[in-house]
Amino acid sequence: MSIKAPLPQTEPVAPPVEEPETAPEPVEPTEPKPEPDPFQPDWPKERPLPPPKAGTVDLGPYENQSPALLALFMWFQSNGISTHASSLYADLDHDGMNNVQEWIAGTDLTNATSNFRLQSLSLSNSPARAKLTWTSVTNRAYFIERSTNLNSRSFSIIKTNIAGLLQTTSFTDSNPPPTARAFYRVGVQQ
Repeated sequence: MSIKAPLPQTEPVAPPVEEPETAPEPVEPTEPKPEPDPFQPDWPKERPLPPPKAGTVDLGPYENQSPALLALFMWFQSNGISTHASSLYADLDHDGMNNVQEWIAGTDLTNATSNFRLQSLSLSNSPARAKLTWTSVTNRAYFIERSTNLNSRSFSIIKTNIAGLLQTTSFTDSNPPPTARAFYRVGVQQ
């Protein structure tokens, strides 16, 4: 006796349909995604900082290697000061101005008598005038601000581009406010 296994039932297969050839969809060029910066606030806190790349030195969060600071660092080196970030806010001559302020003002960072200070304020009533005199250097320009209160947001610039003179420079406010008081600030233009 012979037993024949039944043949499996199959669905009839339709012949393949050839689709007409079409041009591939154009792909929009995309800019490469920038690498995330671990020193920016949006860096995920749960993600550890990457190791330093070969050939670099990690100085930590106080690293100051911006090309914009090149002139400052050259000035530090010419005065025998370290370019380490801790030198920025040191006050070598103890005159109340840190090294960056001394550089901006053009003063000698090793001489306590070389500083940027308002030397005098002279007032007169007929006509009303206020004359300010401050220490200055010849390679800087200065500006004057005035306010009727000490709120730092209320100061207005009343004069800019005042050329610095050797030792002291003066400015006379010939139109002081009619109120009983006024506050002045002298600054170095950068």
